[in-house]
Amino acid sequence: MNPNFEWYSKESRSKGVTPRCPYAHPRKCNKYYSSIYLLGELGITTQIPSDIQVVLDDYWKESGLLPLIEEHDPSVTHTDNKLASVSNFCPEVSFNFYGLFATYMHRYVDEIDRGAMIKKLSREGGGEDWRCEWMSIRPLHYTECDNFSQLPYIKESKYLDEELIEMKPGLMGFSVNLKVLFRKVSGKASDKLLQRIKKIWRICLGEK
Repeated sequence: MNPNFEWYSKESRSKGVTPRCPYAHPRKCNKYYSSIYLLGELGITTQIPSDIQVVLDDYWKESGLLPLIEEHDPSVTHTDNKLASVSNFCPEVSFNFYGLFATYMHRYVDEIDRGAMIKKLSREGGGEDWRCEWMSIRPLHYTECDNFSQLPYIKESKYLDEELIEMKPGLMGFSVNLKVLFRKVSGKASDKLLQRIKKIWRICLGEK
């Protein structure tokens, strides 16, 4: 199996879902964030700015959704600052930087084993093959990720609530989502009261 985009998109079509994971974002999935963070720490990618990192760390600590043990967290091993393996990785991150939708990838222990595999593949006359770089991998579609089943809960929780400030016509080009504002203050919805708030807000903005 070659877990490239063709394979991934075919799996998505068969499952009736979007081609790529809709939660592949540092504020929507802690596994995605952790995977990106680790690659930055190794210097494989640009590091996340420290101020943004502090915000994201606090964000996920408060969510109550972080793994309890390290074995369930994304991890990497390296030799002389060169990536040797990744485990429990977000497949979306693996593809973005290595072209494979995989949660586990392990490089060859030495160049002798890698060279032997390259010769074998050359004799077989195959095309592009992940085995030229990796000794073993574990493909994963995002719907089979252990985090994915938690995401509907995350989406509906207070940690990923609707935006209070919206880019809509209004004062200074922004407007306040009054329903979100009221829900954040009281935790309950009252259409009658919301209408009054809207009326007062429009008067303050000089709107009719």
